[in-house]
Amino acid sequence: MNVKNIVSSITDGVDSLVGVFTSLIVLSVFMGILFGGSVFGVSVVENIMVLIQAFLDAGFTGLLALLVLLSFWK
Repeated sequence: MNVKNIVSSITDGVDSLVGVFTSLIVLSVFMGILFGGSVFGVSVVENIMVLIQAFLDAGFTGLLALLVLLSFWK
C-alpha cells in the first residue's frame, strides 16, 4: 500500500466516526427538546447553550472565534 491509500483509509474512517457522533448529538438534542431533561445521562441542550454563552461572554472576539469554528463545519 502506498501512503495515499493509507491516508485515504484513515480519513474515511474519521469521517465515518464524525458522522456517527454528529447524528448522536442531533438525536440527543431532539430527544432533549421533545422529552425534556437529560438524554443518555447528559443534558445536551443545556451544554450547547453553556458553550455558546461562553463564546458570547468573550464579546466580539468570542463571536469571531465562534464564526471561525462554524466555518469549518461542512
